[in-house]
Amino acid sequence: MAKTISKKTHATNFEKRIKKFLEKFEFEDVEGARDDFEIGGIQLDVCGGHEDSLLVVECTMSTELRRKTLRNKIKEFRGSATSWERGFKTHPEYKKYKKFIYLLATKNIDVRREDIDFANSDKPKIYILDEDFFDYYEDLFGKINKYAKYNLLGELRIRPKPSNNISVPAFKIKQDKVVMYSFCMDPKDLLEVSYVARRNSKHERFYQRMIKKDRLNSLSKYIEQGNVLPNNLIIAFGDFIRKYAHFSEIKKDYIGECTAGIGIHYGILEFPRDYRSCWIIDGQHRLFAFVHTGKNMLVPVIAFENIDLEKQSKIFLDINKNQKPVPADLVWDLNGDMIPSEEDGMISNVVKILNNEKGPLQYKIKIPSKGLRKGNMPSIKLAGMCLSIRKSKLVCEITQSRASSPFFFLTSNKIPNSEKVVNSLSRSLNDYFYVVKDLFQVDWELQRKGFILDDGGMSVMLRLFEKIVSYFVLESRKKIIPSEEEYRKYLKPVAKLFEKNYSNIEDLKVLKRELSSEAGKEAVLKRFLLNIKNETGENIVPHELVDLKSQQLRKLERKLKELIKDVLEEHYRNDWYKEIPPQIWGKAKKNQLKHNEEDINKTHLHFIFGECLHIMRENKKLFYALFKNESGFGSDIEIEGAFNTLSRIKSTQMSHDVGISMKKNDNELFRIYIDKINSCIDDYYL
Repeated sequence: MAKTISKKTHATNFEKRIKKFLEKFEFEDVEGARDDFEIGGIQLDVCGGHEDSLLVVECTMSTELRRKTLRNKIKEFRGSATSWERGFKTHPEYKKYKKFIYLLATKNIDVRREDIDFANSDKPKIYILDEDFFDYYEDLFGKINKYAKYNLLGELRIRPKPSNNISVPAFKIKQDKVVMYSFCMDPKDLLEVSYVARRNSKHERFYQRMIKKDRLNSLSKYIEQGNVLPNNLIIAFGDFIRKYAHFSEIKKDYIGECTAGIGIHYGILEFPRDYRSCWIIDGQHRLFAFVHTGKNMLVPVIAFENIDLEKQSKIFLDINKNQKPVPADLVWDLNGDMIPSEEDGMISNVVKILNNEKGPLQYKIKIPSKGLRKGNMPSIKLAGMCLSIRKSKLVCEITQSRASSPFFFLTSNKIPNSEKVVNSLSRSLNDYFYVVKDLFQVDWELQRKGFILDDGGMSVMLRLFEKIVSYFVLESRKKIIPSEEEYRKYLKPVAKLFEKNYSNIEDLKVLKRELSSEAGKEAVLKRFLLNIKNETGENIVPHELVDLKSQQLRKLERKLKELIKDVLEEHYRNDWYKEIPPQIWGKAKKNQLKHNEEDINKTHLHFIFGECLHIMRENKKLFYALFKNESGFGSDIEIEGAFNTLSRIKSTQMSHDVGISMKKNDNELFRIYIDKINSCIDDYYL
């Protein structure tokens, strides 16, 4: 009986998620996610309207289907449609809707191509939408706001109420059998009618990439600064829009007379203001960047009139294959020569000085304009160093750690004094790396095979430089640059850590594998900072000394608290808390009262990690069974081993004893055990 209630709760939660989704996208008359919501005498999960169209949503999960097939569910859905439509027509709130769009929302169900074909084969057509669909559009909403709704409506073939067509002056060009138009238009108008071809759609074969928020933000900032985007957006008119696009040639016009002779026709292009008027083949980030700007400008557009999806895909691939990007190292090299007074230009010139001057990094950086010196093979990429310095914000007024940069100077005209900034920062970096070379002699001699003179290691060492410099400024409340001896003080603990833990090539390889991602680099940096704290007693960046393992353990702790309550409540109902050892329950209640809370259903949130493990051991029959499956563990002994290891690592993190009490292979064991336990918990809630 308890298990049925649990499944029912999960089903209701799924319906609530869909309801919240429709509310977030500002659909009207959203209702459902309750047992007593009926239309035409039949219970309906969720619905929501847009203009004269109503979305009718049924939700189904793998646990609900049981022995039924998805095809059976589709048949049942279709069987209810007539009664629902009859009910909507007499319902005071829903009788205004003329069109009905049927959506089958699925969770944890493997949807086959045959199921989709069956859902499309008869009337009413049913859209089968999985969790990826809702995740995608929620993510898109976070990036492009209300324009995500227009994309969604376009995918569901919902058209807006009739409105004026979009009309723009354009050139019409025909090449072989392909017709295309060249014109400029307001990006805000194009945003309403353009459609991102979602690659993971199960309804059609799309080719487009996901939108990246950081790239949108970067382009938006670029536009806000008054810059222009000269490249054409490339679009194609959708299948059912093509026949409505109309071009009226203007012959009695100077431009028309000049262009007609070379096969180019000038005139007015009209196409419907429809959610699916045009698909973006290339330039989606450039277009959607305008969502976050207040700039009014026109963007150049190339529109294809009569190419199918396969041809669109080929154009997209050709652009990305054959349009060779400029190498990042070359771009940074040019920055120093072409924009020396701007941030990226100053950064470029700082690194060039480090490479050219008779310092520790002389000729160790790959700079395209310098080529390769005979007998010398630079090991560090220019772009990597420049990006690390840019991230540190050392050439800006305020550093990444929110300190006033001691390398930032203004001219009498209140603009950055680029020459002074470059000279000051390059001098201090030279001092810093002289100390690094001296303290890390063995690693330095390994060149690229070591840590320091490899791209990932260099990135970490530059981040450490910024932390030390910022600490000095914040502590002194003056723009003081550390001396070589002061750099030595904070680098010695890191050098000792290297001697102890990374003294051979194999250990170095393990360390360098961590540097394959930004998260990995940050984790290594925090390890260095914690070691500095342990050796010197100084918190260089106390607000950032949270180890990645600690974050993962805290997330697991939260999940274990909820799991304990849900499993015990499932078996013991309202008396679930009586299965908690009295000393643990009493301590949790005491902590709860300190926060002015009394709700017994929230007391479990005050358990700590070790207490969660103890509770599960005390109720082994209930909990250990959850962890013994294909994605989990094979025996109680393995589970105990995982709990003990995680408990020990948790204690290590709390004491900040990094690199001292961690045992060999702990990092790998930690990753395996965290993944297994999280997977088992997720399986329980399916």
